[in-house]
This record gives sequence, structure tokens and C-alpha cells, in this order.
Amino acid sequence: MTPERSMLDAALNYTSKGWRVFPCRANKKPLIQNGFKAASTDPEQVRKWWMQWPTASVGCPMGAEHGAWVLDVDLPKGPESLAALEAEHGPLPATVEQHTGGSGRQLFFKWIKGREVRNSANKLAPSLDVRGEGGYVILPPSGHLSGGTYSWVSSGAALAEAPAWLLDMVAPLSTAAQAAKTAPLTAGGTTPYGRKALEAEAAIVMNTAQGGRNQALNESAFALGQLVAGGELDRQKAEATLLDAALAVGLTEIEARKTIASGMAAGEREPRRAPEQLASAAKPVARAIQSTPSIDEEWTPEATKWPTLPLAAMPGFVGDFIQLATRNSEADPAAVLATFLTRFGVELISPHILIGETTHKARLFAAICGASSKARKGTSAAPVKKLFTFGESSGHIPAQYSPGPLSTGEGLVYAVRDELKEWKVDRQNPTGAWVVTDPGVSDKRLFVLDEELAAALNCTNRQGNTLSTAMRCFWDNGNLNPLTKSNRTRTTGAHLALVTHITVAELTSLLDAVQSLNGFANRFLWVYAKRRGVVPFPEPMPDVELDAIRRELLTLLHKGKHTERVLMDSTAREMWKYVYLDLSQEHPGLAGCVINRGEAQVMRLALIYTLLAGQNIITAEHLGAALAFWQYCHESAMLIFGGRETDPMVDKVLAMLRGGAKSLTEIHKALGNHDTKRVKDVLGELSNSGRVRFTSEQTGGRSKTVFSLCENRELCELCPPTHRLPTLIRIIRLIRKV
Repeated sequence: MTPERSMLDAALNYTSKGWRVFPCRANKKPLIQNGFKAASTDPEQVRKWWMQWPTASVGCPMGAEHGAWVLDVDLPKGPESLAALEAEHGPLPATVEQHTGGSGRQLFFKWIKGREVRNSANKLAPSLDVRGEGGYVILPPSGHLSGGTYSWVSSGAALAEAPAWLLDMVAPLSTAAQAAKTAPLTAGGTTPYGRKALEAEAAIVMNTAQGGRNQALNESAFALGQLVAGGELDRQKAEATLLDAALAVGLTEIEARKTIASGMAAGEREPRRAPEQLASAAKPVARAIQSTPSIDEEWTPEATKWPTLPLAAMPGFVGDFIQLATRNSEADPAAVLATFLTRFGVELISPHILIGETTHKARLFAAICGASSKARKGTSAAPVKKLFTFGESSGHIPAQYSPGPLSTGEGLVYAVRDELKEWKVDRQNPTGAWVVTDPGVSDKRLFVLDEELAAALNCTNRQGNTLSTAMRCFWDNGNLNPLTKSNRTRTTGAHLALVTHITVAELTSLLDAVQSLNGFANRFLWVYAKRRGVVPFPEPMPDVELDAIRRELLTLLHKGKHTERVLMDSTAREMWKYVYLDLSQEHPGLAGCVINRGEAQVMRLALIYTLLAGQNIITAEHLGAALAFWQYCHESAMLIFGGRETDPMVDKVLAMLRGGAKSLTEIHKALGNHDTKRVKDVLGELSNSGRVRFTSEQTGGRSKTVFSLCENRELCELCPPTHRLPTLIRIIRLIRKV
């Protein structure tokens, strides 16, 4: 067995036991974004990681979720320090143990609920480190920088609990928590003091004004969590009472449960008991607000949820090429896949599928968006360009190719223009005749690989620029006939496909002019690209393997040339009915504008996957591959555009209302006394869409209208992408099982 195979098998073995793993360098540094926080038990994800980094070490997070923490006995003084502690307090029990590659020992102990073991170095004793919550270890058979390897000493042993003396050293209980061990409780686990405290906190939530209720709920949950940890209050009773109060004032159940759980967990880390003078009398309690951390103090940045490309999107021949193209490269597989599918589709002008009266051809537009120039967007195009380089003996004439840049609609039309005739009367034709003044372009296939979408978006802002209109027409049906007096160049049946690149920073800077983007953004598949690793010396694709892929590609292109209308088999039709509702639903915000052609995009992708399988009938497998890639594009669009509105003023109003309810006058002033009609139009739009509600309040004189967020709609818009595609994800899982 090769070392590469050994590492993959080891990682998969750990996931089968429920251990989350992630790839690391030999120096123990993570190879993936977000490090140990992104560790996974998903075998497909693990295979992708170790296919990308075959010799990577296996990292494993410690802490409550994993159910274990580690005592790291390091050289040079670790064995001596541990021996001194055991001589004083008693020996450690037999437990799971491994030897590190540097000749140290790591002892695994069971995680005890309520005892939070944190990372430490040399705090316990010289060369004795602790790996707990927020830390991780390297597992066998990973290599060590010293040249050694990690190995199990007793992997079959049971995971033991650390003795009390060691646990008290690594996770000491606070004074309040120690006292809670012997605290007297009334029936049901709640003291009179705790009961009064619960009543008081529920009243606080019930009487908080709209706009501050969620924060009040968090603070109350924190205060009661302290009493739960102090032995004064039963947790289930506290949670149920707070939930009833939250629902009574209009908070949603999902939001309330999340806030209560977060506040309780934070409070339990700081146990609190009733003051002695209050405990006996059970007087009503008013919590010490100063002991409650504010929301801002507790806030931590949320890790970005990067889209994950499902393996179902790379079946058979497609997967063979993507694997070859990215084997020794920094190119993102998703970006290579988008470029490949688009380039393949433009080669075949005849295949199509009919949906009602609409004809969809194998025509795609893809926008590859990276966090920066380091995302290797351009690198993804190189292997595709090389694959589609054919010799004269191949028998295939490829589509026209243009590197751009995109500038005007007229420029695109000219590249695939029809024959132009004029009626002329001259000596040769005294009575008049049609004369060809421009033979036009006979091959209407055109592939555009434009590296600068930002420049094209800037062009669309110019008065009279027709690029946006042309892009829509080329994607829809390939026909464009400008009704202008000076320009009579037109095109019919053009088959144009486009791949273009942009960075997130460039896109963000252009969002103030979103009208230009709205014009054709939903014709694009938005693909988020990341640098997949550091490869100082990328290697070209081996000629032997590339030639074999190219021969198969030519065979598929030859079959595709003779294919016209493509149908769906019965299983695919049933599958399509199942996912159609999700694909065709409306989505709010700018992200909604971008993904609102999901059903058409999936159908075109399914057509291309069918042709790449050498078939003329769309099956469930082809549709499943299309849905898998659309899932990636959907998640990319949510990551790139999520949280933004098509109208910048809508963004400003929503941000303002997140701070609490506001009257029309307050909103108007906060917007710099903007045009009143414009403000009213925005508020009317938000109200009609159910995202903002309004109430009339009586003042001394005339009543005033007060606007506030509809909390359930805000929660829906903040849901991560995976919550927005429930049916698609079920389909992907079904395909994976098959």
C-alpha cells in the first residue's frame, strides 16, 4: 500500500468511528480554510481533501463535540513532570494513547460535561500541554518533521476519565460551582430564589419594547443560565418559561430557541447562587445587569461557509478530465468544471430540449468570482483551452474563439453576423438587384473567454451601450436584429457561450450600479473559486492521458453533431416534477435576481451532461449531475450577493430597522431628507413583500405610522444557503446513495 493510500484509508477509518478529521501540513498547520473548525466526518469530503493532498497528516479536533481531551507529554521534561504529579496524587488510569512522531506521548481522556478543558502549554507543569476545546491533535499514521511517524500504543483501550486531581488542575471549578455541588434544592430542582428569578426575567422579556426583545431574551437567558449552573434553577423549566414569554411577544420559535440556548450556555460558564440574605426569605430578585456580558462583548466573527462542489457534479468522463486538470495545479475544480461545461456546450449547435414553447440549447454563461487575484480564476481556463486544441486530422472544426474584452452589443453581433444584402441599381443592374455587401459568418458558434467582467460592467453604464441587451438575447435564443437606422447588422441562430472572471472586491465596488448587473446577471452561472492549495511547481497534464481524454471528447462531439431534440425519460420527468417548485420559486434581494432562472439553468446543464455521456435521453443521473452543479452555483451566488438588495436604499432602510422601530419622519431624516416619495415607495415595497410591518400609534395630536421588521422574514433571509435548497439537497443525497 502506498503512503498516499494509507493516509486516505486512515482518515476514512477515523470518520467511520465518528471522528471529525481535516488535512494538515507536516508542521501541523491546517491545509484548509478555517482549520479544525471545518473538520468533517463526510467520507466524500475527506476523499476530496486527500485526493488534493495525498500525503497530508490527519488532524482531529478535541473538545466537547469530539468527547475527548488530550494530555500531551512532550520532551524534554514531560515524562519527569508527569512522574512527579503521579507520585504526589496517584497514577493515571489506562486509556487510549499514542506516540507522537517526536517521541512524545499523548493520553486521551473522556470529556466530562460541565468541565471545560481548554488548551494550555507548560501551565500544568514543564513540557505538559493540554489539547481541549479549541485545539486539535495529529493522528497516526501521520508523519512528523523529525522523520518519525505517529503510532497507536493502545488504540483498542477504552477511553478513560481523568482522575479528579488531574481534572481539577486542567479545568478547575469556580467557587460558585463548588458550592453548587451541595446546594439544597426544592422539588423539581428549583429553589425559591430561582423560582422568583425566573418570574422576574420572564416579566422583563414580556415588557421589553419591540426592537429590543431579542437582546432582552439573551440577557435573561444568560442570567438564568448562571443560576442553573449554581444549582438554583431547573434548566428545562427555565427554557420553557423563557420560550413562552418570547413567543407571546412575537419572536419566532426558531430564533427564540437559538437565543435562549446561546444565552444559557454563556451564563452556565459563570455559575451564580442566591445571596445568603435572600436565599432564606426568597425575596424577588433583580439581577445585577453589570455581571451580564453585553451582546457586543460576546460576539465572535462567524466562519464563512464556503460552497462545496458535490462529487455528483463530476460523473464519468467529466470527473476524469477535472481530476487530470487539477491534479498538479492550484486551479479550483469548480472553476475548471464551469469552463469545461461551457466550452463543450458551445461546440454543439443542434442539440436542444423543448420546455413548453421555449427551446433551450447547450448554451451557458459562467461568471467565475474569486476573493482576490489569488483565487486562480485564470488558471482554471488553461487546461480546457489545451483540451480543445484539435489538429487538422481530428475531423472536428472547433467553434470560434475570442479572448474579449466585452465592450458593446454591436461588437458581439458583428462576430456572428448574418449575410448582408443591399438593393442596388447601377449599370450592371439597371432595374435593380440584391447585392451581397457582407458575406457574414457561416459558423455561428462563438466561445468568449473574457478575463475582465468588471470592464464589461463599466461599459454597460455608458449611455446608449447595448451590451446588456445583447447578452440577454444571445442567451435566450441567439437572435438580435437592432432596429436602428445606421446599423443594420443582425444575427439569427447564433450560438454564443461565455466564461468571464471578476473578483469579489471589484464586484462589490460596482454594486451601486446594479441596474446594469440586473439586466443579465441571472443568465450567468455564478461560480465561487478558491485557490485549492499551494503548488510552487505546477506540472502540465501528461500528453498520454490528455490525448486519451481528447479522443473520447472527439467521439462525444461527433455523436452530439447528429443529435437534435433531446427528451427526458420517465424517471427524470418524475425527478423534475419533484424539484421544479424549489427551482422556480422567487428569491428576495440581489441574490434572488441572480438565481431566479434556476429551472432554465438546470435544464441546460442536464442537456450538456447528457451529451457528455454520449446519449440523447436525459436520465435521472444526468439531471442529478445538473442539480449538483446548480447547488454549487446557488451557494456561490448566496455567498457573493447574499444580504444585498437590488436597490441600495432598501439596504439602508433594512439596516436602520434592525436597530429598532422607526417612524416615517425618523427614516426620512436618517436618509438625509431624501425624496419623500422615493422613501414611501421603498417602504411600500418592503411592506407588500412582507418584510416590514407598520402600525399606527396615537400621539397627542395626529397619529404616526411606525415601521419595524417582520422578524420571521428577516430570519428567512439570513438562513445559510443549505436551508434554501431543501429539496435539491435531498435529491443530491439520493443520487449519492444510488
